[in-house]
Amino acid sequence: QQQQQQQQQQTQSLPPTPQLLMFVDLGLTDFYLPGKSYNIHMACCHYKSPKLLIGYEYYDCAINMWSVACMLAGLLFGGEPFFWGKDSEGQLGKIVSILKTRDFLPYCRKCNVRLSSKCRAVMRRYCAKASSSSPLSSEEALLLDNDMWIWKSWLSFLSLACPIPSPEALELSDKLLVYDHEQRWTAWEALWRLFFD
Repeated sequence: QQQQQQQQQQTQSLPPTPQLLMFVDLGLTDFYLPGKSYNIHMACCHYKSPKLLIGYEYYDCAINMWSVACMLAGLLFGGEPFFWGKDSEGQLGKIVSILKTRDFLPYCRKCNVRLSSKCRAVMRRYCAKASSSSPLSSEEALLLDNDMWIWKSWLSFLSLACPIPSPEALELSDKLLVYDHEQRWTAWEALWRLFFD
């Protein structure tokens, strides 16, 4: 009994064991080769990169950084998942409602992707001023829509229950949650930031 009491006292005086969190999903693991097309029907909808949602098949590791950014945003702003769409079109609408259209349509043009009619319908719902009766094409109307042009601060998405994120966390969100995969930070670039110190 005395020995058990001593062990309990020693156990109580030890600091708690750090918790380890691991993300593993090797279901569709592949080597990324430039110029090779890949399946766009992969990844969980809420963490899917805009590149996959617009149907662009020539992607690379940048789609993984988008998924990391979605998880980070969910943790920072108290909404997991951060972008919550029912399906691929709804997911794209949620992303556009937060990140706005200023960079989205030029990105679609850069990828040489024309939005499906379903995607355009969802975008119209998120862009109140864009209408089918507009003399502009639906893409131009979306691009010029003032409501969808103005970016809100990340802090406007903060849940009341969450602490205010550090400037380093906000910077990381800014650099990872971007449409253009070539502008998005790589894992290497992100790991060198103060957020991970």
